Amino acid sequence: MNGNAYKVAVGGTVSALCLFLMLLGSVIPVLYLVLPMISGMLIGLICKEINLKWAFLTYLCVCVLGAVMTPDKESALVFTVLFGHYPILKHIIRKLKLKPLAIALKLLVYNVCIITYVQLTVYLLGSHELAESLSKYGVAAVLFLAFTNFIFLIYDALITVFEDAFVSVFKHGRIKK
Repeated sequence: MNGNAYKVAVGGTVSALCLFLMLLGSVIPVLYLVLPMISGMLIGLICKEINLKWAFLTYLCVCVLGAVMTPDKESALVFTVLFGHYPILKHIIRKLKLKPLAIALKLLVYNVCIITYVQLTVYLLGSHELAESLSKYGVAAVLFLAFTNFIFLIYDALITVFEDAFVSVFKHGRIKK
């Protein structure tokens, strides 16, 4: 099952699911962060099922279509900047032998992405209220960023659990004990 038709079918299905989740984020605004996270996990499945190149192409497709199709541009931006590409990078970082270096690199990637996301939200989407609130609550904003780093590490672990469950159920037809 490594033919081009299979790759296109899996990539198209994952792209459609990711776009559906982002559109669902427009309907249920409370989930504008959770649904791009789940979409990113789906991109990670392509890394596991096909390869990194195909996962990156699917990520780019979802980014472009999400920016054009979704009414909630912030959800598309969250996917593009934070959660869409990370599962691909995770598969590359996973190959590092030193675990502390891998964790430090993951946190560095996350912090660069979250700062980029805030900057793009303020300057591209015009959310100047965000910039004002961050400057108003300076120390609290830094503590919140530290807390989100912890949440990000949980997300990182969930990606691994999700991919392992996928392999167990769909590849082997059972759940590992």
